[in-house]
Amino acid sequence: MLTFDLWKYYLIFVSASLLAYYALILLRFYKADLKTLFSGKTRSQQFSPAPLNESLAEVATEPAGQLTANGVESFLWKDPAVFEQAVSASDALKTAIGEAFDKNYSKDDLLALLQMILSEYASLGESLHRVPVIEFIQAECAKYGSIHLSTAEITKVWRKLD
Repeated sequence: MLTFDLWKYYLIFVSASLLAYYALILLRFYKADLKTLFSGKTRSQQFSPAPLNESLAEVATEPAGQLTANGVESFLWKDPAVFEQAVSASDALKTAIGEAFDKNYSKDDLLALLQMILSEYASLGESLHRVPVIEFIQAECAKYGSIHLSTAEITKVWRKLD
């Protein structure tokens, strides 16, 4: 006669089989993730981006390339005062863009806000300094994801300041 112990053995067998199956799946498809998990390092330690101020400092030491007008090698941030102004502008832009997305500003309102902030830093509108600021604005907007600004739209904001 069959007893209830048969169900116990059946459940143990099915549980062990499922455990072995999922262990094989994990090893097969998630081997690299498991290695990083058991190595003690987190993803933030492996792939931590440099803070903005440090990345601007790196840009300040790297040459921006040669100028085509006179063939003289130029540095993007020659003047430390301009560099400090760029860092100050990036902090102001970061705060303003974050606030704009928290308060659900429209695209036009965001552009007006950017125009107000960039008017305080009009000297950054020179061609060499404009590009990093535009890229920073696009990166901040992409971080929040709801409004994307093109280079042409941000350039229009700069043109309104001139």
